[in-house]
Amino acid sequence: MFILRSIVLSSARFEKLERVTVAFCDGLENILSSSIATNLPKLRKLIIDNCEMIEVIVVSDKENDAGELAFLKLEFLRLYNLPHLRSFYKGSYNLKFPLLQKLVVGKCDMIELSQMEC
Repeated sequence: MFILRSIVLSSARFEKLERVTVAFCDGLENILSSSIATNLPKLRKLIIDNCEMIEVIVVSDKENDAGELAFLKLEFLRLYNLPHLRSFYKGSYNLKFPLLQKLVVGKCDMIELSQMEC
């Protein structure tokens, strides 16, 4: 049996992406790499729901991440029913969401919200 553990996006193909919804993907452990996340300049809505094994949304793909990880256009972020989610991003980037209007977090009992700047 094949279990998908990560979604790998090519930034060249998804640079115009405005919305990402991931739901009911119980084998996923993360959604994006940090290098791909920095190359989604038009992302406005990110919804992650009902994914049993997700521990982190954005995973570091560099040994020495530093600086900031900015979601410049993100207006809506929903993280719901992610029982193993520990953090949005685990690394040394500071997170920035300058246009974030709505943040919904529910049933994410293990999450630690830190390093987020809205």
